[in-house]
Formats: sequence, C-alpha cells, structure tokens
Amino acid sequence: MRRALLLSLIILLSQPFVSATDITADSEEDSSGTLSGTYTVSNGATWTVSGDYEIAENTAIIIEEGATMVVSGSMDAVAPPKLNLAGTANVHVPVGFIGETGVLRIDFADEVLYGIDIEINNESTTNWTGTQFDWNGDLDVENVTVNITTHPFQISSISTITLSAQGVTPVMLEADELSGDGTSLVIPDRNNAWSIDVQGTLIVTGSIFGAGISCHGTCTLNGAQMTSTGPIEVMGSISVTDSSLSGGISDEDIIIWDDATITWTN
Repeated sequence: MRRALLLSLIILLSQPFVSATDITADSEEDSSGTLSGTYTVSNGATWTVSGDYEIAENTAIIIEEGATMVVSGSMDAVAPPKLNLAGTANVHVPVGFIGETGVLRIDFADEVLYGIDIEINNESTTNWTGTQFDWNGDLDVENVTVNITTHPFQISSISTITLSAQGVTPVMLEADELSGDGTSLVIPDRNNAWSIDVQGTLIVTGSIFGAGISCHGTCTLNGAQMTSTGPIEVMGSISVTDSSLSGGISDEDIIIWDDATITWTN
C-alpha cells in the first residue's frame, strides 16, 4: 500500500501544472501579453479582451451559462512562421562572418519523409531524410546559399537555421530572417491549438486565430476575423455579420447540430 501511494504521488507530481483563473466580476484585458491555462467566466460576469494577446497551447476558456465574453481585440495562437520550399529553392543565409569554421544546422518544421537533395558550397547530400541537417564548413563569410531540391510528394519547410562557430555563441535565425528564390514565408494553420466552450454568450468584433470553438449558448460574430477556427460547432445559436471565416485545415467553417440556429448576413 505504501508503495502504491508513493507511485501515485510521483505520478501526480510529474503532471504539468496548469493555472486556473475564475472570472467572477466584470473585467477587461486591454494591453498585450500571453494568456495561458484555464479561464472560467462565471454566471453574471463579462470578460472583455480588447488588447492583443498570444494564447498558449492548450489554453481553455469556459463561458458559463449567464456569462459573457467579448473579444474586440485579438487572440492568436502562438504560431512561429516557417519557410516553405518550392521544388527547387535557394535559401539565402546571412552568416555575417561569425567565425572561421563551424556548423550550419537546418531544423525542418516537419520531418522530411521523402528524400531531398541539399547542396552547400558544392558539397551535395542526396536522398536525405530527417528533421535536422548539419553542414560543417567555412562560416567566415557574409552569406551562405543552401540549394535544396525537394520531393514532389511532400512540402518541405524550414523553421530555423542555427550557426555554431568555434568559440562563438550560437546564432539562431528564424524563418523570417531567411529568404531566397523558391521560398515563401507562411504562418501554419493552428486549428484547436486552444479552445472556447460557450455555454453563455460569446461576442467577437475583433480577431481569433487557432481556437476550437463549441457554441452551446449564443455566439455573435460581427466584423470578426476568424482564422484556423473551423469548424465552429454550434449546438445553440450563432449570428454572423460582415465577418471573415477561414477554417484552416477543415473544409467547413461552421457546423450546425440538431436544433441549433444560424443567422448569416454579409
């Protein structure tokens, strides 16, 4: 029994801590920053988000029956950009004479499952697969060009490139610091990165990116910009006026269940 209790305690302590916030009175988030954890808007309270906020992964917002949430600012899932590569891409890497020799490390946004070819300074690697590619060579140069031939069965994307020269602190280059022919900077879809459970009322006049929304109560989108939110599942009612909806990976922007209702004016 003692051993079982000890094991249970170890399991509980190893679970990640998730903060919980109860909103019991009218309040407003009117600046900027990051929201994370679980937020419950209680019966009788109105929570207004008028500022611009990043929303951490797996954040959950619960709007209880009789409660209201108003989004007039922006609530965006964290979504670092990535550099998409065409069939043939020439990635321009600003090295800036960081050091004599070292490692240029390419981190791909997703695992490369089908072989690609990578050429740097006339050194070629063919039919390469994986998530992280290292090249050792001269970093005492202004720029390095990475020539990549991708596979037609898979879109390949770079998330970061890290330059590590001997005796120098490594420098990480984000996707938006890279460029070149055959490249394009994109923001990935983030469907269901965080969630809103509407038992009461949700009013959106601002923008939401990456939320999975279930509407059991009343949802109003008026001049809203909804991206990677599809499908919004409606069991109660939803009103859409002069709003833009881009579901993301889903074909449906809104799904109406059973006796739910929708009013759409654009």
